[in-house]
Amino acid sequence: YRRRWLTTDPEGFAAINRLLPDIDLSADYRNIRCPALLIGCSDDPLRPPADVEAIARQIPGARYVEVPSGHFMPQQTPAVFLDTVLPFLRGAAP
Repeated sequence: YRRRWLTTDPEGFAAINRLLPDIDLSADYRNIRCPALLIGCSDDPLRPPADVEAIARQIPGARYVEVPSGHFMPQQTPAVFLDTVLPFLRGAAP
């Protein structure tokens, strides 16, 4: 994980981060028809849970959960990640 970030091309990383603030996909949320799990992480300053929950409300049938984790949930809290995602992938009811 550390090596991945240390070897990321700095110019490409900067370009992506300049583009992100201008991307607005909100008009497309209502067109999502597959099962969707949106996870808000309580310690995520980049994507606060309230923002994720607002997106979930715009996706028909989306499931929203909030968990105690940070922005890089699979690396920071892998057990929480697996406990949250695997039941959804297996089709477990909320």
